[in-house]
Amino acid sequence: MNDSGRHSAASVTNRDSTMHLRRNTTRDTIYATAFKLFAAQGYGKTTMSSIAQACNTTKTLVQYHAPRKEMFIDVLVTSLFELIESAFAHTELSRSIDSLERLYITGFLHFNLLTRNQRMERVTKDIVASRRLTESMIDAEISLVTQTSTHARHQVRSGAINEAFTMWSSFVDDHDVLQPRIEQAVVAGQGGAYELMHHEYLHHRSPDPGSLTDLSYGIFTGLSGESHSESMHALPTLHELRSSKALRAIIDETQRSLTSLLSD
Repeated sequence: MNDSGRHSAASVTNRDSTMHLRRNTTRDTIYATAFKLFAAQGYGKTTMSSIAQACNTTKTLVQYHAPRKEMFIDVLVTSLFELIESAFAHTELSRSIDSLERLYITGFLHFNLLTRNQRMERVTKDIVASRRLTESMIDAEISLVTQTSTHARHQVRSGAINEAFTMWSSFVDDHDVLQPRIEQAVVAGQGGAYELMHHEYLHHRSPDPGSLTDLSYGIFTGLSGESHSESMHALPTLHELRSSKALRAIIDETQRSLTSLLSD
């Protein structure tokens, strides 16, 4: 996808991707129903017509809220990160780790949700088998990471926090410089992990969230401006962190939330 295409997709994601299921609006009902159908029968076998039928509405109304079927994946990816942030935000672990550790743990939780939840894994297999869906998911992630990084840098500049906790703290505060580097890091890091997932599924193996996180983290930090050797030297500590009781509790909470999101 060219730069204009990525920026266009990101703008759509910025505008439409946040789920507020508790409001129970027509749009939220359509998206929630689509997620449940994807989990039950797979993304490929779920049509706009079947979503409309399950919602007792028209295909035209479904397409009004989701002009592209891939938009459901954009919103689902955003919802995964919202589940992670919600479970992670108020824990002692969240307050005690640095930016690299937070990056690694967020990635580990993300891959854990994609590959260790029976309902979600059916959707994951369809995503990583499709170049279009993988591109859509990566575009959603670029948008999320850009928003997080930009917000953090504004907090640093305003004095709200004392130091940058994003991966791009060493870059000048220039969106035209920041955006391409974020895109490169996310595309290479996440794209490589998704390709590995697809390879494992083709060979009837279950992808390991830890290995996926190590791969993505290594590529991501190498392209983001951080010291690659320092980042990789931290891996033994990160492996201990991902096996801690505190993180296991977060994993359990996010898995329960995801199962609820995808269940009838």
